[in-house]
Amino acid sequence: MQHYAPLYNTRERVRLSLITLAWVVPLIAAGQLLFLPWLRGYAALAHCQDYGVFTGVQALFYGVCVGLPLLFAVTLLAVMGRRSLRIIRLGQCPLPHEKVLRPTPYRYGFRARLMGYIPLALIAAMLALSVHGCSVANQIIERVPHASHAPDCAKT
Repeated sequence: MQHYAPLYNTRERVRLSLITLAWVVPLIAAGQLLFLPWLRGYAALAHCQDYGVFTGVQALFYGVCVGLPLLFAVTLLAVMGRRSLRIIRLGQCPLPHEKVLRPTPYRYGFRARLMGYIPLALIAAMLALSVHGCSVANQIIERVPHASHAPDCAKT
């Protein structure tokens, strides 16, 4: 006979949904209304920016090719890392007394540990993508004209 993890009741599901919406909707709205328009404007003139140690083009492409995968890896580690390590240590998924949204049988041993390794593998993949992003950003940056050669950059 299989044992199932306890389910969230309807009130808890509504509460979880509202809490999630309370931070997801403003985050998406801020990204769409504030960050993306700013990024489009910055990208259009990034080749004109010089910050001394690095240029705007370097900031833009290292941010996209290295920073975004690294940010995703750190976020995933913060959200799932501890739970994944507990699953691996205990060999049980879902964890004891952890509530779930749908009927989920407990898994033990290798199958449970595999569920703990999946987020860690994704984190490792994002870190590898971030490291690979360094060479990709370098290749892209080499093709971008310098500010001194660009006609749309104002000389001050």
